[in-house]
Amino acid sequence: MKMKLYNDLNFSGYKSSKYSYPETKNSILDKPQTHNISDNLDLSDFQSLYDYSNEKIGNLYKYYVNSDINAQYGKECADKIIKKLEIGDVEASYTEMLLELVEEEKISPYVLDDITGRLNSNAVKDIDKLYEAYADNKNIKDVFVPYFEDKKEAEKSLETGDICRIGDNKNISIKLQDGSFKTLFITPETYLELFPPVERFIITQSGRLGDCYLLSSIDSINQNPNTRYKLLEMFKENEDGTVDAALSGFKNEGGQIVQADPSKTIIKDISKEILKVKDDKITSFTTEGVRAVEILYEKMEQDKSNAVIEERHKLFKDLKHAEGKDRFALNENDIFWSLFCDNEIREKQKELEDTDSIMISGLFGWKTITKEEMDYFCTLFENGEEMFVVGDTWKRFELSKEEVYKKLSEIQARDDDFSKYETLVLKRLINEFKDSSKPVEFYEEILPKRLFYDVFDNITKFDLMDSTSGFEKDALENLGLIDTVKKLSDSDFIKEKLFTPDVSKYVFTCASKQSNPGAKIPLYNNHAYSLSPVDTNDGRKFLVRDPHNTLNEVILSYEEICGYFDTVDYGRLP
Repeated sequence: MKMKLYNDLNFSGYKSSKYSYPETKNSILDKPQTHNISDNLDLSDFQSLYDYSNEKIGNLYKYYVNSDINAQYGKECADKIIKKLEIGDVEASYTEMLLELVEEEKISPYVLDDITGRLNSNAVKDIDKLYEAYADNKNIKDVFVPYFEDKKEAEKSLETGDICRIGDNKNISIKLQDGSFKTLFITPETYLELFPPVERFIITQSGRLGDCYLLSSIDSINQNPNTRYKLLEMFKENEDGTVDAALSGFKNEGGQIVQADPSKTIIKDISKEILKVKDDKITSFTTEGVRAVEILYEKMEQDKSNAVIEERHKLFKDLKHAEGKDRFALNENDIFWSLFCDNEIREKQKELEDTDSIMISGLFGWKTITKEEMDYFCTLFENGEEMFVVGDTWKRFELSKEEVYKKLSEIQARDDDFSKYETLVLKRLINEFKDSSKPVEFYEEILPKRLFYDVFDNITKFDLMDSTSGFEKDALENLGLIDTVKKLSDSDFIKEKLFTPDVSKYVFTCASKQSNPGAKIPLYNNHAYSLSPVDTNDGRKFLVRDPHNTLNEVILSYEEICGYFDTVDYGRLP
């Protein structure tokens, strides 16, 4: 392919699907051409971070949505692309194709972000198919969702994991490992809008959202052609064209399409929810299909949090008139009673009575809360105040004691009920940490989101999301796999599964606890990666992809997996 000059590129916008921009369709279904973006779109986030001049390359504009990413980072990313292009090998050719697709607004510019390793093999296959279709003037839909008269004809032409339409069925089908076909619940058009060619294999995680555990699980399922159907069966298209999405997917039961597991989270008309979060950018910068799953997961975590919040409200209401030993609102198995003698319990009870407080159980101790603070909480909850459960999140909500006293002074100068409530909370937290050299940490707390915005500087919507932390094992289970476990990477169990001959029905992720700048793949603290076994001439190896940009993949040995990653999570098809 002849090298072209990328002069005056301006990534002012791109068309992804009707779910991002309802007035457009997925532009990748058309042959390449320059598109004019609708004037009514908000394009303020599309930034030219770096204008790099090179006699071979011309001006290469680096796009990134986070406005706080500096030009130096953009320059580094652009330099990596330029180095790939200057090598002039097959990878350089595919990189150039990606640049062309970005320039023509066919795929998101985010795929250019920090291209380091070898290019994702599944994405490369899609690029080949896409360009062959363009060269032969073929309809893109017919190439990526071919039509067959019957299953026998389709079986001869397709590989496991390929999508097609068969006979008079309006919905797509996918070829399974045993050669059979599973009919899914969306039309070819909707499939290509949810999972466009090339982009369907590239996840670029938002740097603000800590859901690597979920994205690595999605990527591992999707990259494996044998398990890919588990992701696609999560979507159901309705007669009116709207699309529902459900964790663990849908199934055909007596001719009716129903949830496979009614206890799992479902969202009706997922496009509305995607539009709500588009401007907030609280999902990954890739396909609407992946964003939909992220939104589903956030709703599931919100539902869990809401149940915890409601339980706390009920507890506080029940304790409003508690006296005597009822002031100890501890779990039945709490070790409090075994640690204290009767005299100490009586002393503690007197202290609770003097301060009109209640003691409740916590994972790492007990919290003493005044009835006055509880009353404020109940009133706020009943008035619809938005609450946040601080649990095992990726962000630590902590302040030095000096910072807490400063905030307390500012808040006490205000004379309103919410400030009085904040004062009670901060005084309680100071008291909890008074004998500690550690900073004051807001942990195992259920508090109004408004309080966090008031007390902490630079709090964002991302920091107060429920799905910003989790476990790959749980994500794999919620995505429809079974027997999910988390094990040490060098455990006998994991080694057996990684090297089993029939590994294709398994899905793996791996996680690092510490950064390692010298590793073959960038390693970050408490970060998850997708992991795919692959057989090579040198034996079983493993493709590892970082959800920051799964266009990159690295081949590692088993020994390197054990050396780089602390744990491996596993799940299998039902």
